[in-house]
Amino acid sequence: MKLQSEITLLNQKDKLFQEKIKMLDQYYHLNFNFLHELLHQCNLLNVYEKINDKENLHKMIQTISSNTSKAFNIIYTNAPALNAVINHFLDDIRKDQIDIETSVFCDLSSIAYTDQVLLFYSLLDFSIHSIKQNQKPKKVIHISCKEIHSKSAVKIEFIPPKDPIGSYQLPNKIQEKYDPYTKIDIKENSYTILTVI
Repeated sequence: MKLQSEITLLNQKDKLFQEKIKMLDQYYHLNFNFLHELLHQCNLLNVYEKINDKENLHKMIQTISSNTSKAFNIIYTNAPALNAVINHFLDDIRKDQIDIETSVFCDLSSIAYTDQVLLFYSLLDFSIHSIKQNQKPKKVIHISCKEIHSKSAVKIEFIPPKDPIGSYQLPNKIQEKYDPYTKIDIKENSYTILTVI
């Protein structure tokens, strides 16, 4: 029995290690692609500056500013579990032109890493699925995390579509393990989910 438990534990550690390697590989490719595109845009800036094309120079500066801001929020959120989940949804985020804005002001240490991944996955999955149905040109999901009285508060906000969407349900594992406080606020221009663990 002891040997079986050790083998199970080793298999779980190996699986976690493989997931971390996969996440690092995604980070590398994301960073490389961003830097490659940035280098190309900087070269265009030099070309526009040499030929004194102020209109295209101004447009390129705006494009670089916007792209850099978006990439920064995807590349670095100050929460490794959130980074992993954002990278998991990266194809959907890019395809549907969704902006992710993050404000992480705590280390979420009150929540186990695997539970953080589960929580962020469920929140982003629901938000992305909902915001895809939105016909508005600007699609933004804002995620914020902060500490409130020694507890971790995670809030996600987005503009809901006109058609009603289902209500968000916190994963059972999170509910059973942490007994969190969850508040959902639905208004015409905002859908907010606040979870305090």
